[in-house]
Amino acid sequence: MLYILQGFGEQGGTEAHVRTLTQCLADRLEAFIVFPLEDRICLLAPDGSRRFWPGWQPQWPVTPWHDADCFRALDQVLQAVDPDLIHVQHFLNWPLGLIDHLNGYPIPVVISFHDYYPINPVFTGQGVDEHFVPYPRCTSSDYSLEMFGTDLAAHLKQRSQKLAESIALAEARIVPSAFLKNALTQAIPADFEVVPHGIQSFEVDDSNRRRTPVDFCYIGSPFPQKGCDVLIKAFEASPVDARLHVFGGVSSNHVNDPNIRFHGPYRQAELPDMLANVDIGVIPSLFAETFCLVLSEFWMAGIPVIASDLGALGDRVVDGDNGWTFAPGDSDELTRVLESCCLDQDWRSWTVDQPRSAERMAKDYLSIYRSLAG
Repeated sequence: MLYILQGFGEQGGTEAHVRTLTQCLADRLEAFIVFPLEDRICLLAPDGSRRFWPGWQPQWPVTPWHDADCFRALDQVLQAVDPDLIHVQHFLNWPLGLIDHLNGYPIPVVISFHDYYPINPVFTGQGVDEHFVPYPRCTSSDYSLEMFGTDLAAHLKQRSQKLAESIALAEARIVPSAFLKNALTQAIPADFEVVPHGIQSFEVDDSNRRRTPVDFCYIGSPFPQKGCDVLIKAFEASPVDARLHVFGGVSSNHVNDPNIRFHGPYRQAELPDMLANVDIGVIPSLFAETFCLVLSEFWMAGIPVIASDLGALGDRVVDGDNGWTFAPGDSDELTRVLESCCLDQDWRSWTVDQPRSAERMAKDYLSIYRSLAG
């Protein structure tokens, strides 16, 4: 198996998904991973060794369709690995003609979609409309001027059309949620198979969780679209006895509230200890999440979640049942939800949803792989 990614760092959701998948299938497939790294193409072998080829400099938002050096390196990777199957997990940082190039080989190609990149260079899909209808607005001049400061509408329309044609020729297309499937089929006339993400199970010692103060928790990246600033504003406006724990690369600048504690970046292995003293998770995303692994992690720890009522988050979190929802970006409404959780703690008796296991997910993928590669 050759997995193709946009990169392979420590914190990305796509990278975490691939790590989980390869770990679950380690005894049934030999997984190589290739990704751009600065101006090189890096091949990560199953034994952890790395090989490098001269590559290219990724470009965004106007990404070229072809790059001779990049595709020459990819050809050498394919010759070195000789895969039975190619699984494109993400093609950000690759030339847009990557899928066309792979379709030219007599090797089955599977493509997974984790966000909106196939129809929009702004892969989070921000800036569309209040109902989150990403297409065709994301190819308009108005959208282009708002997001990029220049009119790229001609490029965006051509990009969307050509990618749709390339993607339709792949042997299989996989998405983690029905929400993302519905979004992509607006622009890509092809079948998509929904395979929800699974996560590795872990146990949390919650014996130290107390009734007061309530410990809220944010886990995520520092990107503004994740909504951490909205959460901090809402928490600071709440007069109740509570604490907020922030995990990830979020800056603590200009935050002086002693009840807001910034713990910095973390490793996946630290999750059980991180969540041992957490009462409620908060996912205040300003964009339509397409699945949200963090939600699954909170649920694995038995923690209910306050989430933006948008995208796959709005589909998975049922208000008053397994969590609470609020209008994305509305800090006043979020403040009211935080206060309500502190004053009425019936949620402590809830049994939250058990997230999907990594093993069940891997079984679904293995079935797809076997049907294509024999």
